[in-house]
Amino acid sequence: MAQIGASEDTRIAKLRDALQRARQEFTLADTIGQKPMCQLLGVTHSTLVPWLDDPMVASSGAFVRGGRGVGYEFNPVPTILALIAYFERQRADKIIANTEMRDKVGGDRLRDAPAEMTMREVRDAMQVSLQIRAAEKQECKLVDAAEAQATYRNLLLSIRDTLLGAPQQLDPTNTWSTELREMFDNALSDCLVLLREAGQDALSEPDATIPKRAHGSAVRSGKRAAPRKPAKPRAKRTGPAATA
Repeated sequence: MAQIGASEDTRIAKLRDALQRARQEFTLADTIGQKPMCQLLGVTHSTLVPWLDDPMVASSGAFVRGGRGVGYEFNPVPTILALIAYFERQRADKIIANTEMRDKVGGDRLRDAPAEMTMREVRDAMQVSLQIRAAEKQECKLVDAAEAQATYRNLLLSIRDTLLGAPQQLDPTNTWSTELREMFDNALSDCLVLLREAGQDALSEPDATIPKRAHGSAVRSGKRAAPRKPAKPRAKRTGPAATA
């Protein structure tokens, strides 16, 4: 019989072997003492007694408890059946406890783990999984989705901010004429629209290597973009800046 600390599956397997031998050697009416019962199970008395203290085993009627000079009397087959049921309950309770703990600790990441896995086995499996992911990421075989999304977002924001800030960077002293600044602003607005549409096209076709507007075409769905209305001229500047 398995020693203390062995898994419930091992104990149940050993008990089933003992049950097979008991059915060959004893009838349902036979009784044996404490020492033969321990030999049949392959355990010591100190190992067997705690199992007999389980309420369902104790109430099974499969044995008579001894004490004060009176020895135990066991009906071998019913006693072993009661012990098998005891360890099967223990195994089921442990699976439920492990599953609840795994759900609290790992959530959906552990939903495919076998229910019989202990927390130590789950921890070891997660550690191996993390090591594999780190190695694949190091070799550029795996890209974290959150990191990629943040990178793309930062890139798009940088492009947008650069375009919007271009007039100030190119004309820091505000020397451009009103007409030139107006034309430049309109061109930037059109560029932002084209970039947004090109991004939408690229996202809608994840397998495409070249976005629909990558060649600079302003055509969408067979129609050319409508020309923008001329903007009203700004107030005419005065002073040195107006001579540029």
